[in-house]
Amino acid sequence: MNNETVLIIEDSEFTSALIEDYLLSQNFVVCGIASSFYEAQTLFEIHQPTIIICDIHLDGNKNGIECIKTIKLNFPHPLVIFISSDSKREILLKAQKTKPHAYLTKPFTKDQLLTAIEMAIIIRQGNHYSNYNLTDKEIEVLRLLGEGKSNKQIGEELFISHHTVDSRRRKIMLKLNVNSINQALCIASEKEWFQVETYNALIK
Repeated sequence: MNNETVLIIEDSEFTSALIEDYLLSQNFVVCGIASSFYEAQTLFEIHQPTIIICDIHLDGNKNGIECIKTIKLNFPHPLVIFISSDSKREILLKAQKTKPHAYLTKPFTKDQLLTAIEMAIIIRQGNHYSNYNLTDKEIEVLRLLGEGKSNKQIGEELFISHHTVDSRRRKIMLKLNVNSINQALCIASEKEWFQVETYNALIK
């Protein structure tokens, strides 16, 4: 059974039904179909799918790009595949800013959609922090550093000493082959390990 869960965000009933059929044929779990920004937000928060297939043009005032941008503020991990009949450069550039994993122009075939999903999954697997020998505990320290917290604050939150925090910091930089935590956070943001809000408050 496929472990991936998919949220379809599409205001065309015909297209959403077609996508659902494509996915079910490959044993993906479709956790919901949304036709608007607000419906998509609700379904995502309930199910927290691993993949989002999103049309750029949706019912209502807010489009698919705004929808994905909002979701990624708190949940940076789902794979995002945009679909649209619009291939204008300005639309593509706006969509690209949300760092989607694929962009399909309508109409697309079943094979094109499934290939886009498969490639996105392969990229995600290659980007996972475990491939850099980072542990869950080290990622948690890195995430808290990205929030601007000091070694002491992190130690208090994780119930460890600030010496242990410092040791994990050094291991993170060594494993990522970087000279600073800022550089490590840049990698974390690029690989979408978690949402990085700011680097400014880091303790040097």
